[in-house]
Amino acid sequence: MKSLYTLIIPLLIGVFLLSAFSVSAVVLLPLDKPKRDSLHSNIITMFDKVNIFFYLGTKSAPFTIKDSSGNKFQFRPTPQTRMGIGIATKSFGIRLGFVLPTNTENERKYGKTNSLDFQTNIFAKKFGIDVYFLSYRGFYLDNPRSLIPNWRNTSPFPQTRGLTRSTYGGNFFYIFNNNDYSQKAAFQQIEWQKISAGSFLLGAYFNATKIAAEESFINLTDYGVNTSLSLESVYSYTGGVSIGYSHNFIIYKRFILSLTAMIGGGYLNTDYKYLPNTKPNETINGLGGKFSSRMALGYSRELNYFGLFYITDTYEINLSKSENVKFLITNFYVYYGRRFDLNRIMSRPRKSLTN
Repeated sequence: MKSLYTLIIPLLIGVFLLSAFSVSAVVLLPLDKPKRDSLHSNIITMFDKVNIFFYLGTKSAPFTIKDSSGNKFQFRPTPQTRMGIGIATKSFGIRLGFVLPTNTENERKYGKTNSLDFQTNIFAKKFGIDVYFLSYRGFYLDNPRSLIPNWRNTSPFPQTRGLTRSTYGGNFFYIFNNNDYSQKAAFQQIEWQKISAGSFLLGAYFNATKIAAEESFINLTDYGVNTSLSLESVYSYTGGVSIGYSHNFIIYKRFILSLTAMIGGGYLNTDYKYLPNTKPNETINGLGGKFSSRMALGYSRELNYFGLFYITDTYEINLSKSENVKFLITNFYVYYGRRFDLNRIMSRPRKSLTN
């Protein structure tokens, strides 16, 4: 089987500044251009405006492994905060940002993580698409208290510098009630709903993930604990269909609360290897599951708006009756923006240079 890195080489072309630069794009396709608003429409479009916004947020790629003894090992990369600026128009949107430097205290407590995190989201009238590629190196154990009896919160968390995770994939979903429900109102605010409405969603997904360690996932012998993971690597790819529902609640006309949940299932292939002289390596083919959730909260006036959103995808793999791996992709952002009327700006009379 080709390694994950061999399969994703084409995706790396054009991606640069591995540890300091992040790009996300939001796109509205020409085929998605809606008709002009009418008195009977529940969606108010603001496509004659240009939205410029500032954002602050974080992305992460945590995962959890449960061994045959029932012990759970929760791994997280060192927290990284991203900030930047974005623009959204009637046909295109993009946000550009960078990772803020991690302070010395955080590195002492959680260790150091090197990451490349690229994600693209398409918010269209009738459908949505997510495409992502993540590569993280360096994790810490997030639940040492449940594994180390004498653990103190002031101590540095157990860290594994050689632990890596690479993930790539995508989601697609169709919005059935696209005349009354708008995801752009919830996540971009270039549209607005007059009254609360929701829609059923039907979609498909694909995900490939590899988790591997240079020596071992975690070593707790320095803490006087003999519990350890015998896994050396896990590689899985899965694809299937998903179904769900999303609803936008309009509160006092200017607030919006959006809640979305989707469950999916499909084909799953998993290769996992154990450390030498522990257990035999295995390959599993079967069914896999997925759960996605989205939450957005926003406030909008004619010119100014702000909001936040949280998006997560969760995949769970059963290695045996007692062992499993659960890995997540998470995003959390807070933003503030202002709308500009390009038609008014372009129509302003220019001062004559001869006056």
